[in-house]
Amino acid sequence: MKRTFISVGGVLFVAWFIIAIISTPGCGKGQVMDGDITVLKEGALTEKNQRQLFAAQPPPTFDYSLERENLIKKLKLMNKQNAVFYIYCLGLNGNVVYHGMVKGKVSSLNSLLTTPEQLVSLVNVRNGTGVHRMPSPDFDGSYGKNPEGVFWFDPADQYHEWTGTYYLSQMPERINTPISITSSLDQEKKGK
Repeated sequence: MKRTFISVGGVLFVAWFIIAIISTPGCGKGQVMDGDITVLKEGALTEKNQRQLFAAQPPPTFDYSLERENLIKKLKLMNKQNAVFYIYCLGLNGNVVYHGMVKGKVSSLNSLLTTPEQLVSLVNVRNGTGVHRMPSPDFDGSYGKNPEGVFWFDPADQYHEWTGTYYLSQMPERINTPISITSSLDQEKKGK
């Protein structure tokens, strides 16, 4: 006796397709559009091919993941309070615009301490009371999104912000291009 297996993906595709046909105007009355049968046949062929490939070449299972190991090492490294990194901010032409030290970690300008949305109970005259998602204000009372970018603190606890591409390393790198931005502290050290 030959068994026929239908995968969850195949069942979901067929269910989705039936719902799409029923909800399409004019198709809920038993009408089938010309392209519908082809779509079903193509979906069935794709599913059959995938089933054969899965049986012939099942994905391997691992006892250990190097990807997970890297993620764990990165998380532990980036969560050290006094870790020191070297950051190289790059201009559009690839030249180093600024370089300096980072104490702790580089953080996203869009990191938040609280949720970006809150559930609010609103009264709607027609539908009664309902719970809706609303944007949460920041702690300064403002709404909106920050620019895409990062910020960090240097070993002197000075704040820095960058909205471009950067390179981060645990060790200082040699720079072969002229630096566009230098801090006043660098200039003061040169003048002494």
